[in-house]
Amino acid sequence: MEHNRWLTLNEATQGELEYDELVDNDSDDFDTWRLEHRKVYRRGASIEAISRGDNVIDVTTRNVGRFTVWLHPRMVDVNKPVTIVVDGRPRQIDGLQPSLLTALDSYRRRRDWGLLYPMKVELEAKGGSF
Repeated sequence: MEHNRWLTLNEATQGELEYDELVDNDSDDFDTWRLEHRKVYRRGASIEAISRGDNVIDVTTRNVGRFTVWLHPRMVDVNKPVTIVVDGRPRQIDGLQPSLLTALDSYRRRRDWGLLYPMKVELEAKGGSF
């Protein structure tokens, strides 16, 4: 599992991501030394998430099978349903409540009390069933 703040990649699928790369021409002469930009493809997965406000989280995935969104009461109003839109497909979550067990799971991920999330929603991406 790979963690980054309020997202966890639980399962990646096969695929590549496009990256920018700078390559020099291997010259030792300052006047002829150059950098060249090119696009390269490497195996990988990505999750991008934005809290849109009003209890809506918008998630875009690439090469992701399953992932977890970790939430804090400062991010969403637990008295209202939370909508998580995954790759354009909305999912409404009702009854999301903070849990001490989930908060401790969250702490175990990063060992950082400043990154504590007492709620989580585990989801499947792109064609996976919710």
